Amino acid sequence: MPKFKFVVGALIIFAFFCYPIPAQDSHYWTHQYGTRSNLLGGAVVGSVMDLSGVYYNPGGLSLIDTDEVDLLMFAKVFQFPAISVKGIGLEEKALTSSELGEAPTLVAGSIPIKGLGNHWLGYSFLNRQETKIQMFGSGTRTIDPVEFSEGIPSAMDLSLWEKLSEPWYGVTWAYKLSDKFGVGVSNYLTFRSHQLSYHALFESLAPDGRVRAVVDSRDYKYNYYSLLWKIGVTYDLEFLTLGLTLTTPGLKIYGDGRVGQNSTVIRYDPDNPDYMAFDSQKGLDANYKSPLSLGIGSTFKLVSTRIYVTAEWFDGIDKYVVIDGGEFASQSNGEILPSRVTNEARSVLNVAVGVEQVLSDHFSLYGSFWTDFSSQVKDTTTNLSVTEWDLYHIMGGTTFTVLGSQITLGMGYGFGKRTLDAGNKSIDDPTLKDIADNVFGELEYSYTSFKWVLGFSF
Repeated sequence: MPKFKFVVGALIIFAFFCYPIPAQDSHYWTHQYGTRSNLLGGAVVGSVMDLSGVYYNPGGLSLIDTDEVDLLMFAKVFQFPAISVKGIGLEEKALTSSELGEAPTLVAGSIPIKGLGNHWLGYSFLNRQETKIQMFGSGTRTIDPVEFSEGIPSAMDLSLWEKLSEPWYGVTWAYKLSDKFGVGVSNYLTFRSHQLSYHALFESLAPDGRVRAVVDSRDYKYNYYSLLWKIGVTYDLEFLTLGLTLTTPGLKIYGDGRVGQNSTVIRYDPDNPDYMAFDSQKGLDANYKSPLSLGIGSTFKLVSTRIYVTAEWFDGIDKYVVIDGGEFASQSNGEILPSRVTNEARSVLNVAVGVEQVLSDHFSLYGSFWTDFSSQVKDTTTNLSVTEWDLYHIMGGTTFTVLGSQITLGMGYGFGKRTLDAGNKSIDDPTLKDIADNVFGELEYSYTSFKWVLGFSF
């Protein structure tokens, strides 16, 4: 597509508002699962504690006394994430998105079958990934008058919507090899549903009185079913507990998707004809690759204090095609364009530290801190995930017993920030990048999230 001043303005504004919008689609540790595991920031891979072991380390479940294992665990977690994208050079102009809602949680239980001996069986359900972001509301659009270059009156119409959900359904088997050593496996059926849609309209009134317009929209959706296994071993000493876990990549069962795009330019210029490129395809094959991960953790048992430490490494993933629509020809000039959704990921190492202070047999206090680094590859050309910043989380809370049931209450805070050049990855042409830098300067991305935990075990 020829590059001229009007199109430059439209593309720069589009890039400012739509790249990269920070949904949490490339983080592995944003959410924690279970009651006390939430309060401890997930630093429980080396802990023999409760039913959250079905996810964190199934090897430890066989070491818990059968009479002390909870028959059911249920946690309700509410969160209030706030996302802001601000152009420092454009009068501190900012986009924000925030919504109070439920965070992914864990429901787990043991299967009380007599005669299992050293064997233990359980089940679990958790939503491993969940992202929802709406800019300008649910499908609504806001016209924002601006003036771009030499006093040309213009207006923008922008919207973005993304939703990602990945529930896991699991069955866990654990076996006690000795009084101090246990092994276990959780087999999960996963279902990943991911959809993104954005729309950008830029209109400008030229000196000749005619209206120029650029429309740019993209959307994709895919569903992906897979199987994966989480294998764990736990060694429980008197003053120290050690744990190791391995999570396999997903084994594909089925995947399908669709992809569409529309780029249209109306300019009333005989030297630069109008332009249109439109493509929409359904019923395509879809693939999603989850990483191999290795976790190690330890619990240090002091008199009335326990210190929990966990680290988990996630392997990188080479660039691959998630949805392949092949190539298509522009309807206006025959230009060949790709119609694909691609992804890649870098390796990530996250760490978590938690502290438990036992005040009585029925009352304990907790605090934790954990990292949540992005797996987004720097300067990637892929277009599935859009988050390129690191997050940090803190959490505190308490557990106490009422009428034989353990109640968990907690509150947490997550935060992250990053500043990038406006044209950092969106624009390759040096001239266009200079214009982007002059108009917008830098883009500042900010993320904060409050979390409240309410849990029951009985």
